[in-house]
Amino acid sequence: MNSRWQIRGSSLLRVVIGIALLTLVSYASYQAGRFSGSTVISAPDDAWAMDDAASEAFQNLLTSVDFAGSEAYSLSQSSEATLPHDETYQYLLELLAASIEMQLSKGDPLEPTFTDWMGDYRKFLGDSPDARYFTAPIDSDYDYELTFDMGDADYLGVVIYDTNPLTGWNRATDSLHVLAKKVGNAKGIRLASGNRHEQAESETGSFELQLSETAHTVMVRTYRFDGSAEENSHISIAVSSSTGSESENISQTQPHTSAGDALSVETRLTNTSRFFNETWLGSRALARAIGTTANSFERPAEVSPDFVGIFYPTPDNSYHGGAFDLAPDEHLVIEGKGPEAAFWSVTLQNHWMQSLAPSTGKASLRGDEIVLRDGRYRIWIGALPPPEGENWLSTGGLQQGLVAIRYLLATAEEAPSARLVQAADLMNEAIR
Repeated sequence: MNSRWQIRGSSLLRVVIGIALLTLVSYASYQAGRFSGSTVISAPDDAWAMDDAASEAFQNLLTSVDFAGSEAYSLSQSSEATLPHDETYQYLLELLAASIEMQLSKGDPLEPTFTDWMGDYRKFLGDSPDARYFTAPIDSDYDYELTFDMGDADYLGVVIYDTNPLTGWNRATDSLHVLAKKVGNAKGIRLASGNRHEQAESETGSFELQLSETAHTVMVRTYRFDGSAEENSHISIAVSSSTGSESENISQTQPHTSAGDALSVETRLTNTSRFFNETWLGSRALARAIGTTANSFERPAEVSPDFVGIFYPTPDNSYHGGAFDLAPDEHLVIEGKGPEAAFWSVTLQNHWMQSLAPSTGKASLRGDEIVLRDGRYRIWIGALPPPEGENWLSTGGLQQGLVAIRYLLATAEEAPSARLVQAADLMNEAIR
């Protein structure tokens, strides 16, 4: 009897041990998979990319992102911090996505395609919630044809950019705009350089833009003046002819691949790094510069060399604004005369030049939303609502940021002013 129980007991013990071992192996396998899935890969030796141009350009792009991330973290630990570093990481990766699309995937001026700068989730370089921005690479060795359908857009503007040889900044060399009510049957815009531009003008009479010798980018902006979503406009670009010569002045198109005139991968990777670096460094430099005159619209005393990549001037827009630096109970009050303009708006941005999206209130107002008194406006900027009946832009609790004022196609305007209002003076200021 006892021996029988001993046999049964040992069998049961083997079963229990087997189940325990199976559980242990399963758990270990799960943990191994989980850990291997999140293992941080060690950085390789830098020398791996030294003997290949494309590899070196690829490595430089990754180094740029790594450096930007380290700067973001360091800044978040200092007294200058205005945004948590995790939010800055999101901005940097959104900018990287735009840089790759614009300069790598769509960066060949022989096969130009428009990049929607603010498409889906992206925001950078002073976006406006009321506008859409598209850019494509160009080269003065070629003529281009832009084909457009305004759809439900009220305005379409086109600007050609080259590089100022003295400052290195982007410079608008030619531009035009089209209003929906005046567009007629026009559906195309030709881009041509030199004598080819003059010949095109004589043949068609309108909708022609001239390419300077160092033209590198064409930008298209569309606006819907009532603020509703503008989704039906369409514009495309294609090469229409070539001079048959290679320009020695345009570094953007060098070196060429053995397959022909297409832009090489290493050049497009280099352009991607350049655009990424110039954009985030320039945005940071601008925020620092105008932060020295925060809560006023005075111009900063110094201009940073890092501004080189952030300005894409639009000749038919007038810009005003500055920086705010507010305690939770303070307001920045801006005042001005309502402009005579096709469209105007006031928008708040963080120091990366991204428009805000507060959970309470609005961070952007169009001219038709702003209450005027005797033709003048007054807008309160702050975390808390102003007295009843006043125009308000909500910071969403952000302490430091930027104010961007745009007047589009203004025929009469004056520069607005800004002043800081303490909580104790709130009601007195409201009845001024």
